[in-house]
Parts: sequence; structure tokens; C-alpha cells
Amino acid sequence: MKFSIVISAFNEAARIGATVTASRDQNVPRHDYEIIVVDNTSSDNSVEMVEKEFPQVLVIESRENLGFSKANNAGVEKSKGRYVLFLNPDTVVYKDSLFGMVEFMDEHKKAGAATCKLVM
Repeated sequence: MKFSIVISAFNEAARIGATVTASRDQNVPRHDYEIIVVDNTSSDNSVEMVEKEFPQVLVIESRENLGFSKANNAGVEKSKGRYVLFLNPDTVVYKDSLFGMVEFMDEHKKAGAATCKLVM
């Protein structure tokens, strides 16, 4: 598997669907990546919404609010990708941007990390 997308969330039912949809709709073969949502004990039906609307997404339900860093680590532990991308649940992912980042990492073997342009 080429890459894993890890999204840490807490009460993000209203926004996380757009991030998962944009991440899923990249020009990358579906078998080349996975999406993992780590839920930090949300009380707003985030887990139910993701499981219903996006059954291909792996949802990890934490028993406590781990915070952003520990939740990301929990996602990494379950990930299968060669590369891992951490996304906030309100991130807008532009078409082909993930493929471009994977290409960059494949072409620059000495690179240990990469980011992309952030637009506010």
C-alpha cells in the first residue's frame, strides 16, 4: 500500500465528511491508500456518521480523548502505507495533491517528510 491518511477527530461530524470525501476522490487507485479516522471520544455521532457514509474507512474509537498527537500515533500503529499523511478533520484536499506528494517522496528517496502549500 502506497500511503495511509490518518485523521484525528473530536466532535467533527459536521466537517469530517468533506475531508474524507476529498481524500477519497484523488486520482489514486483505491488499493494504493487507506483512510483511518481516530475518534477521541466524540459525543456528536462522528463515529456513526463515518461508519455509515464511508464504510471503507477504518475507524478507531478511543476510550479516552488522547489528543492530537497520541491519536495520530494510534492511527500510525494500524496503518499499512509506506507513507503516512496526517490531516485535520477540516482540511480541504485539492484534486491530485496527494498523488503529487507521493510522487515527490518516491523521487526524493532521502526525504524523510514533506508538506504541501497551506492556503487559508
